[in-house]
Amino acid sequence: MIGLDTNILVPYIMQDDAKQSPRANLLIESLDADNPGFISIIGAW
Repeated sequence: MIGLDTNILVPYIMQDDAKQSPRANLLIESLDADNPGFISIIGAW
């Protein structure tokens, strides 16, 4: 399981960073049922 935080999610959603967005895309698109991602809500409190 891979932890996903704003360092991955924001570049993936915004697609505004020429260096980080493609890396975030590769990571997010590599996730599947056997290799899931996880977003923690602990930091939101």
